Amino acid sequence: MNRLYSYLRVCVLISLGAACATAGHGSNVLPKATGSFTRFTAAFVDAREQGVDSGWGGFAAVGSRFGDGEASAEIGQVRFAQSEALELREGLWAASFNLRITSAMVGGRYGVRLGRTDRVRLLFGGMVGFAHVAFSGREIDGEYVYAIKASSNGTVWAADLGVAVAISEKLELNAGYRYVGLGSTEWQVDGEVGRLPQLNANIYSVGLGYKW
Repeated sequence: MNRLYSYLRVCVLISLGAACATAGHGSNVLPKATGSFTRFTAAFVDAREQGVDSGWGGFAAVGSRFGDGEASAEIGQVRFAQSEALELREGLWAASFNLRITSAMVGGRYGVRLGRTDRVRLLFGGMVGFAHVAFSGREIDGEYVYAIKASSNGTVWAADLGVAVAISEKLELNAGYRYVGLGSTEWQVDGEVGRLPQLNANIYSVGLGYKW
């Protein structure tokens, strides 16, 4: 997994570097400065600093571009298969679990042109919204092990940095980095309260956008 993580991170960094390298050469590609768009993104999620294994996900966004800025609404989902124990509350541990986070966010990004045209743009911005967390696994409470399946809702936010490269008037490639934070969530099963601590993660993504 460590090798795969390093490989994917290098791929994203190479994509960003290649986009910057081509920015100054000019192009006949002149993407529309205004109009609506749809964007689909595949993502590798690294939450190992929080004690959670790396996972995979995807996002779909729809929005509008206004000159150098854009506003969008996005839905997405990431999944984790965790093998190491995680403390849910004092004396209560999850021996292993599957975690699925479905998010709905709104936000915006601003683009800085990296050349004589806006073929290549450096994008930065952020999003906020809500997340639905589905949890299934095995709890350890003293000498006893219980199966658990629960769900809860929480808040989520994200900070984005990336590069967009127009390959035609309507198609645009995207590569980027996102730092996302999920507020702590709680659920109740058989009178017991479980808690998933605040989860922060690094997301490396590549995607394709289509302008209407």
